[in-house]
Amino acid sequence: LEGSPSKCNASADVANYQAYRMYGNHKTIDEHMTKVRKTMAKEARNDFVLTLDPALIDFVPNAHVTPLGVVNVDTKPRCVFDSTMRPEKWCSGINDWHTNLTEPTLIFPTSFLLHLTWILNLRISYPRQELFNGDDDASSAFRWVKYHPNLVALHSFLIDGTLMMATGQTFGDKGCPANWEAIAKARQALAQHLWNDNSIVERAQAEYSLPSIALAPSPTPDESATFVQINADALNPGVFLPDGTRIAPGYHHHVDDNMYADVKEHIVRTLASSVVAIYTVLGKPDGRFADPLARDKLTSMYSHLRRILGWEINTRSLMVSLPQDKRDKLIAALEAFLAQATYQILEAAELHGLLSTAAQVSRKGRALFFNFQNAIRDELR
Repeated sequence: LEGSPSKCNASADVANYQAYRMYGNHKTIDEHMTKVRKTMAKEARNDFVLTLDPALIDFVPNAHVTPLGVVNVDTKPRCVFDSTMRPEKWCSGINDWHTNLTEPTLIFPTSFLLHLTWILNLRISYPRQELFNGDDDASSAFRWVKYHPNLVALHSFLIDGTLMMATGQTFGDKGCPANWEAIAKARQALAQHLWNDNSIVERAQAEYSLPSIALAPSPTPDESATFVQINADALNPGVFLPDGTRIAPGYHHHVDDNMYADVKEHIVRTLASSVVAIYTVLGKPDGRFADPLARDKLTSMYSHLRRILGWEINTRSLMVSLPQDKRDKLIAALEAFLAQATYQILEAAELHGLLSTAAQVSRKGRALFFNFQNAIRDELR
């Protein structure tokens, strides 16, 4: 009843445990063992797992073994803790033993829309100034939230002759995103508070080695004249209170991605507040654990264009668009699909996912997508 998940009270018999032992890991683990070893070494180095002799597993109370798999092999390999998988239809796994009804409320599904709304309000208050879009990532986000000690053995897995037990949340338990939200909310609230500290930039530089950023050249008068304008209304009054006080950015978190935007006068302060906030909540690296801020993902150049959550955002035209590489991928998938005389349900489902995402930024495309969606439903019936 404490920690993550908020509630886990279940039982399983020896036959269930043995079925998981017999199954082992998904075949992608053996296929990419070199990359898996590298990933697991990093997990152990950051104290996200305990490493033990595999002979101990049969003697640890409340132990359960979960299959692991590998995704994104060609880009950034990530080991997935398959808490949903059942080796036999009668088996039960970790995601059968707790429910999100007892976990914190998810906030990240609305974060992107809230970030775009913040940009609209900035444009209302700063009609001709450049709006700089920014974001930063938490490194190994879920892993910073720790499991209750009674549940560590529950999160055991066997890799390459080594028994490992996850001490931090895995990328697989259905309750992990919800319990990470506690960290995201804390960081958001603290960053907004710190934003009002006039000395926050100096503090971030002195105590946390604030990353340096470069700002794109200011727009010319002719360019400023082309900025799309937004009229204030009751729902979007701008970013100033009636007394003239400037509101702090939203710092809306989409899981590990913290999004913000501001004018030239405040963008460095905005980044500094975010940096100090994450180190205050999760701790400053001192050699014992990893850096919670993914510094390697920080983009040093800030401008009116930025790719966030896989979308291209333009704060001058107030447009969200599909990046060119994703357009190319979608076209290639469509061409391959149309060239086939028949298709598998999985192939249609994959195309459905690509089209559903792309159609979010096209009203006409959204209408056309529903035709494809209905066709798939008819086929399934």
